[in-house]
Amino acid sequence: DINDRFVYLDQSVTDAARAVSSSIHSVGEENLSYDKGSAESNALASSIMDWTGGVSRKRQHSSRRMKVARVLGLVDAASESENEGDDDEDVDYKKADSIKRNVVDLYRNLKLLSNYSVLNFTGFIKIIKKHDKTVPEFKEQLTHVLDDCEFKHGKEIEDLNNRMEKVYADWFCFGDLREARSKMLPKQGDILEMDWTQLRLGYRLGMAAILTVWVCWDCVWGMVRDGNSTIGGREAFPVFRFSGCLVLLHWCWGASVFYWTRYRINYIYLFEFNPRFVRTPLMIFNDAVDETLVFLFLMLLYYKAGAQDIPNLVPPGFYALLLLLYTLKRLIFPLEVKGRLWSAIKDTIFAPIKPVTFYHSYVGDVSTSMVKVFQDMVWTICYFASGDFLLASEGGSDAYTTDSWQSTIWYRNVIIPLVCLLPLWIRFAQCLRKYMDTGKRWPNLANAGKYALSQTVTLFGAFHPLYLMREHKYIYDDRGGVYEQVSGFNLFQAFWLGLFIASSLYSYCWDIFMDWGLGRPEHGFLG
Repeated sequence: DINDRFVYLDQSVTDAARAVSSSIHSVGEENLSYDKGSAESNALASSIMDWTGGVSRKRQHSSRRMKVARVLGLVDAASESENEGDDDEDVDYKKADSIKRNVVDLYRNLKLLSNYSVLNFTGFIKIIKKHDKTVPEFKEQLTHVLDDCEFKHGKEIEDLNNRMEKVYADWFCFGDLREARSKMLPKQGDILEMDWTQLRLGYRLGMAAILTVWVCWDCVWGMVRDGNSTIGGREAFPVFRFSGCLVLLHWCWGASVFYWTRYRINYIYLFEFNPRFVRTPLMIFNDAVDETLVFLFLMLLYYKAGAQDIPNLVPPGFYALLLLLYTLKRLIFPLEVKGRLWSAIKDTIFAPIKPVTFYHSYVGDVSTSMVKVFQDMVWTICYFASGDFLLASEGGSDAYTTDSWQSTIWYRNVIIPLVCLLPLWIRFAQCLRKYMDTGKRWPNLANAGKYALSQTVTLFGAFHPLYLMREHKYIYDDRGGVYEQVSGFNLFQAFWLGLFIASSLYSYCWDIFMDWGLGRPEHGFLG
């Protein structure tokens, strides 16, 4: 595979060399329509020298200009003496610049190919050393493989590099090889290597900042001036909160990848990613800023429609529907990237059945911090499935109202508790699967106990009306009235409070001492 990639790059360099030859040929035969020995031929030779030096310097090297013209095939030795007086012809800077760019591009591609060959040679040597150290009985049996590899010496590439330097120096630098090398190597800010991605990202970040200020100002000013509710009091706000949390998660992922890359943490290896589909931090930030712009724009339209600041052409909930459709689109496409994410989520959910990798544990940990996001997701599904988004409140104020499906038992006492329990159950099952695969009780079973205790707290908090114990006392007043007074010891309340405190302390100590690694005396209690 290494040889195939090397041959592919070698073919690319060959194509670039043919492009140089084609440019020179087109300059000489197609674009100029010259006869050898004409003044126009001499003008091209003069243009190359004028482009790289001054008029006075050009006159000192007229013989070298003719040599360049001969190299390009524009003049012959017999006609050289006839054209010595035509140095003041109009120059063709575009043709000279085209030749120079092609030579520089070819040289830089050769440098990349040379670096690639050195990288492969070094990597192969390290692999062989690791093999010999791991399997000493087969030591030095793979060394001869390098003898047949084209990247072992790279002499042909080096010779071609030297030829390009010599050609560039003779044509554009008056034979100065040092000057030619300094000009041909890529430099920071070189116009040939300019990348405008960061500029576009900064421009869109500025737009997002302006939209953020606009949304905040309208919400606060509308409440102070007209008494309108803020965006948080509108009916469809959970939809925007759900989408906004996903956008924030995307930003956090981009920041994590940025710092992992900056400090050379090989997260691609740790998470077992396919390097061909790994996105750079800049690509992630570009996607996140696009999502932020759409999110803020639709949120602003939703607020304006509810406050009757814009014509109510559609119900305010329609803007929430647009945001949901856009969010679904971003969660699915591009398939080659998001497909692997959904595959990892599926394997994480089926933790007792699937083996648990480090990436699956990472996804499970993140899911435990997204319980509120999952609740908003369920609310969003019910909100659009019930058709409530098509209804507008009286007076144009899209104030929050309690819908029938929110007060049902299946929503409050079944779906919401299950959504709260699912991330904890996933981590609990992952810990048990790790114990089954490794046989290590510590820390797998202890970590599973932490999540089991958290699930108990959630269950008691969700179903407490079924276990509530109260003592009732009826008191008669002077007027003959009767009222109920609740008294006595609430056993369930005390039991739930004890579980809550124990679970919180357990999770806090585990995070400090195990996840963060703090409090170890051998490291000064700092690691």
